[in-house]
Amino acid sequence: MTAMPTLVPAPDSALLEAVIEQAPTPLWVIAPQGHVQLVNRAAVTLLGYHHRGELLGRPSHGTLHDTRPDGSRYPQEHCPIVGRPGSGPRTGTEWFTTRSGRPVPVVWSTRSLGPTGATLLSFEDAGHHGTGESRNEPQAARTADTRGNRTRA
Repeated sequence: MTAMPTLVPAPDSALLEAVIEQAPTPLWVIAPQGHVQLVNRAAVTLLGYHHRGELLGRPSHGTLHDTRPDGSRYPQEHCPIVGRPGSGPRTGTEWFTTRSGRPVPVVWSTRSLGPTGATLLSFEDAGHHGTGESRNEPQAARTADTRGNRTRA
């Protein structure tokens, strides 16, 4: 006698929301108009905010990095994350700014969310090894700085 395969129901929206919220990787969705549409707990924490409500609806570029670590203005049109149209995946390094104004070197990746026009941005602190303890932060910062705004398609 052969066992019947068990049908697994499609994930519901509550499950998907829980997965996104609990994901250890910072996730950030940029709406077609450029504002923050969704952000998970890991992103809120890495950027030093208290809750997602502080971020939702804000301009993504201006919130993440409207100035460079040296204090100079960082125009949105020069930003490889939101300043360059295109639906292909991109990765690179950048400096993001925490709520307190501290620059953080990050490694990031984007993916188009198809017909929604939104963009999924995932990122991680290049100054941490993933253990929660600081690596050689000056070295990580120099690495991110030497990579500059280079992106890979």
